[in-house]
Amino acid sequence: MASGAYKELKEIMERNGGSMTWHKATKGIVLGFWELKLGRIRLIFEADPSMKGQSFPELDQLYVPKLETAHKPFGERTYHDDTNTLLPGAEKRLLGYFNFMR
Repeated sequence: MASGAYKELKEIMERNGGSMTWHKATKGIVLGFWELKLGRIRLIFEADPSMKGQSFPELDQLYVPKLETAHKPFGERTYHDDTNTLLPGAEKRLLGYFNFMR
């Protein structure tokens, strides 16, 4: 069972035979990134440098924001600004990223 940041998205990936892995910043990579794999398709979601590596707009937009941060645009929100509840259609949208790459 998935745990940590974006747990709900990790569970979607696992349920569909894929994976979602966090890669920390290393030499040559300023900030960390999320790697999503499904079949032969690999997607990379890099941290937004303006948000000190805590914002992944493509992933954050799949979550219901906390009431006190709902006014922030997606590019200004971090994963700390979201609830653990996915928006309706989030699974379809997440898997749709892979359909776009086919």
